[in-house]
Amino acid sequence: MIANNEEVETVDHFSMLFKNNYSRVKYFAYVLLKSEPDAEDVAQEVFARLWERQNIWLD
Repeated sequence: MIANNEEVETVDHFSMLFKNNYSRVKYFAYVLLKSEPDAEDVAQEVFARLWERQNIWLD
């Protein structure tokens, strides 16, 4: 299946959002939870939800 330009741009934007913010989100979660595995889980969940709700960050 060939992705259209809009889909490619969405993936590129999300990739940039993830790369620029994952460490900060994980660190913030770690400060609150004091657990590296739990902080990673929370950070992954944050970005999974952002992906599901693209209308929040695409505009």
